[in-house]
Amino acid sequence: MMPIGCYDPWIRNHATPEQALAMADQMGAASMLPMHWGVFIQSDEPVMEPIERLRRAAPKHSTRIALESVGETWSLRRADNTLTAPRPGD
Repeated sequence: MMPIGCYDPWIRNHATPEQALAMADQMGAASMLPMHWGVFIQSDEPVMEPIERLRRAAPKHSTRIALESVGETWSLRRADNTLTAPRPGD
């Protein structure tokens, strides 16, 4: 999970979408779940700008975007490519 929003005007405290994607790559993440965008207006950048910038930057990186829209579902896969089992109560 990487935050991609709230960089305008708080760029000194928050990463841009491109920086978040680069950090996920540096960690060796196969997938990145972007957060802090598109639900609440918390900053000055347009609401959809963070995910749009992330999508534009993604082809240059090895990390895949796990979720690209609010309400979308995604399943984490193990190294053997099997789905993780839900825990009781999930």
